[in-house]
Amino acid sequence: ARTMKTLLLFLAVCLGVAYSQVPQPCATPEVWEARMNRIDPEKRFGERAKISYDAANRRVRIIEEVDTREGKEFFDKLYIHNTEPGSEYRINLKSKQCEKREM
Repeated sequence: ARTMKTLLLFLAVCLGVAYSQVPQPCATPEVWEARMNRIDPEKRFGERAKISYDAANRRVRIIEEVDTREGKEFFDKLYIHNTEPGSEYRINLKSKQCEKREM
């Protein structure tokens, strides 16, 4: 009988704690990194990339390796969103060519 009362008291406390919490929306981290792989066997296309995101400085960097029928290409892309208009810097790591574009 005593263990039953203890169990019921424990369950009541757990329910009280669960229902007293105030729900809050999820928030994305300010800074994060990820890796991405895409493969299309029919088109003989593959892409590997490392993505870095920085919300505070409003920028995204993608370092990618693109594998096509013609060969492999390597790019370093930087998207800067804290200016109007935003800017994209794309460096072909193989040819060492750099392009700047407005977004």
